[in-house]
Amino acid sequence: MKNDLLKKSFQVLRFVLPVVLISWLVTKVDWQGVIPLVSEMDWWIIPLAAACYLIAHIIFTVRWRYLLRIKNIYMPFLRLLGYMLISIFVSNFLPTTIGGDLVKMAGVARDVKERRGIATASVVADRLYNLAGMVVLLLPSLAIMASPLGQTMEIGRDSGSLAMAGLMPWRTMATEKIARVWNSAREWFTSPTCVLYSLGLSILSVSFNFAAFWLVLSGLGIDASFWEAMAIANLAYFISLVPVAINGWGLQEGSITIMLTQLGAGAEQAVAAAFLIRMVTLSVSLLGGVWLLVDGKGLLSLARETSVDHPAGEQKP
Repeated sequence: MKNDLLKKSFQVLRFVLPVVLISWLVTKVDWQGVIPLVSEMDWWIIPLAAACYLIAHIIFTVRWRYLLRIKNIYMPFLRLLGYMLISIFVSNFLPTTIGGDLVKMAGVARDVKERRGIATASVVADRLYNLAGMVVLLLPSLAIMASPLGQTMEIGRDSGSLAMAGLMPWRTMATEKIARVWNSAREWFTSPTCVLYSLGLSILSVSFNFAAFWLVLSGLGIDASFWEAMAIANLAYFISLVPVAINGWGLQEGSITIMLTQLGAGAEQAVAAAFLIRMVTLSVSLLGGVWLLVDGKGLLSLARETSVDHPAGEQKP
């Protein structure tokens, strides 16, 4: 009974916290100063940033397909790309118990029924390689953003205790599942060729995400190098992983705003950048919504069934 109450309270918090954080940002900014900043941007910047974000997900798909092929599971590239885009659409626009990774698991399990265990484990392995790519770039990011680091870490620390409280009911179940996944995924992490190739693709893909963010900063007149943009986007990514807000809403925008102002950007510039990069990611994920209508019949129902056995996860850029 206590665990059920805690779980429900945690779910409510995940909806309420983004509203509170975004409302706080909105009240701190002179929006009359934001509108001219956006209107004066070169028209090609946002489409180019969206193209960078899309290329990042194409590279994610190349890595995922490679992991499947190691296990002799051969699937069409476009089908996997469709599942990838649908997953980010679900995470961004359908904030329910269906996480983006569950959609991918349901899709590959449906297509490879005889080896569904390995197929679904590939989603976990792919996620871990994505995280590994971000971790590799974390130390240089911390060095670049040394001055605002203290404030950034305070945000993560305050949210961490809440996150742990919400995750406690799943601890035992998660431990058992991790052991099963490892037995299926061992080859993906013990082969030097696989590790180097997958990690290289991870770094390449997230670099395109950073490029999208840097383009937005440049368009708003924020004086930041590509490496500073990388550092801010990377740290914001890890802060938004704290599972107290749906898809990092509020946490990502708040952390980006704080770090950009520490870098010397004006409040209006910082808030505009935070919300514009969110709009870029949302616009690309709309492709997944179209794909879902065209080729995703029954996929959400399968994902709901999968969610019975897997705690829902969030899809991150």
